[in-house]
Amino acid sequence: MTADRISTSVKERTYNDMTSKAMFKEYTGTSVMEFYKSLKVEESKKLIREGQINFRKIAQKLGYSSSHYFSRHLKKATNMTPSQYSSYVKIKL
Repeated sequence: MTADRISTSVKERTYNDMTSKAMFKEYTGTSVMEFYKSLKVEESKKLIREGQINFRKIAQKLGYSSSHYFSRHLKKATNMTPSQYSSYVKIKL
């Protein structure tokens, strides 16, 4: 493969990636990463409601680097820490 072909291939892939991301955002109204984060938040809320595993294991299961980061992410999305969300859910039931 020549340098020109490699350069063309990289440019095409970059264009296709950008086009895919733009199409995704147009369809969903959000970026791929924000959509992925919202899926993680919804799954974490479901796992907290089920009450079968602790917050550390939820963070691990969903691929967070730490339970602290998981807690910060959930708080940013819901204005509640995992403990607060858990208490809130119990009150509503």
